[in-house]
Amino acid sequence: MGDLLTALPQQSHLNLIIAADVFNYIGNLTDIFKAAYQALTEDGWFIFTVEKGSQFPYELQNSARYAHHQDYISQLAEQTGFKIESIELAQLRIQQNLPVEGYVILLSKPRAH
Repeated sequence: MGDLLTALPQQSHLNLIIAADVFNYIGNLTDIFKAAYQALTEDGWFIFTVEKGSQFPYELQNSARYAHHQDYISQLAEQTGFKIESIELAQLRIQQNLPVEGYVILLSKPRAH
């Protein structure tokens, strides 16, 4: 996670951050959300996927990947200051001939008033 956090700029100059099939390797996403919010310009987008979890806030699965509860993602987004644009259930991939369900999440950084 350290590499991911240091890769994000400290100043707000990114319009878009995309992280597909990344956060299933990280349980607690608090620092990631804070860094993404700081790195984005106003009206910037944070788009990512997480595997669907049934335990709040997240769980380490037998696959050694994390699954995140939808309420955790929503709560974390709101606490960080993001606006939730969309959380959609989707099939993220096929693993061992079985579909892996998860969420495709679109967050935006609102303009300051």
